[in-house]
Amino acid sequence: MTQKQLRQMLQKYLMASYCYYLRYQSVMPDSEYDAMAKTLLKHWDEFQHQHKHLVDKEDLAAGTLFKMKFEDYPLMVISAAEMWLENTHSMDY
Repeated sequence: MTQKQLRQMLQKYLMASYCYYLRYQSVMPDSEYDAMAKTLLKHWDEFQHQHKHLVDKEDLAAGTLFKMKFEDYPLMVISAAEMWLENTHSMDY
């Protein structure tokens, strides 16, 4: 995977976590979320991202960001996640 793909994947992982844990709406199947966590963990040392400090290897190994509170999420992630929710109309998975 390229660094760009990994950065985009981390952003998507953060957005999906926000939607699921704080808005109680799933935007993807659990299997896709779990696969992203495994991929990010496998390539963790191969890319940089401005929000990488919010996630650690233990989170990815566990496949959850349940620990994060609303105030932990950057406004950019929240805004993008809210737009994603509007566009998906809270699809059921």
